[in-house]
Amino acid sequence: MLVYWQTGIGTIWTIGKYETLIRIEEIHLIPLMTLEVDDVLNVIMTMPLGFLLPLIWKELRSAKKIILIGFCFSLAIELSQLLNRRATTTDDLIMNTLGVMIGYFIFMFLYDLFYKNDTIKEKNHFSVPIVRNEAVIYLILSFAGMFFLYNPWFLLKLLLVK
Repeated sequence: MLVYWQTGIGTIWTIGKYETLIRIEEIHLIPLMTLEVDDVLNVIMTMPLGFLLPLIWKELRSAKKIILIGFCFSLAIELSQLLNRRATTTDDLIMNTLGVMIGYFIFMFLYDLFYKNDTIKEKNHFSVPIVRNEAVIYLILSFAGMFFLYNPWFLLKLLLVK
């Protein structure tokens, strides 16, 4: 929720709010032209995702899976920002994915540090595909919930009506 709030993702309620749906001048495709403090904050903001996914779900203890999930998560946020007058940049996509990778490597370092000599090998006993993809389903549902259900203007009206 905090990542969605901080990034200001677009919602279905922002479609039609502005004069044009997508504004080309707000899309920045050339990566790493200027590095700013926001880029470092994007890395820090997404590190918990890279740390917590493999911590909670054993089947996500693969760098490939975590990087792919982090990239897709960041891409969904960046594409949704096209709807609400926020800039969509490849820098954000790169930095968010980098943050997920760093979080994953921190997890793996700590996991190896504390469980390296553990004789109990963890096995994945899940055979049902929906359970194996539980984390991805949660991320998709959380994004869809924010995109389709969250309406900040409606909530603001409720709070301001006396």
